[in-house]
Amino acid sequence: MKRLSTMVKELQKLGLDVYINQHDNMVTLTSERGNMDAFEYVNCDYPVDLKQNLHDLAKQGGYEWQCQYTGTYKLYQL
Repeated sequence: MKRLSTMVKELQKLGLDVYINQHDNMVTLTSERGNMDAFEYVNCDYPVDLKQNLHDLAKQGGYEWQCQYTGTYKLYQL
C-alpha cells in the first residue's frame, strides 16, 4: 500500500487540485476546485463519476474513491 502523501503527489502530477484535511487525514477531490478533466460527464456539465484511470490509480495504491455527493469524492484506505 502506498502512503497517502505518495498518492497525493501522484494526483498532483496529473494536474489535480486535491484538498487534504489534516484533522482526519482525508483527501478530497471535487469539481468545485476545478479538476474538470477528472470526471465523466452527462449533458456536458453534470459530473457523474471519476474517470476510470483515477479509480485504477487509487486501487493500485490500496485506496478507493467514494462519492460523498455529486462532484465530490473522498479517498479511503482499503
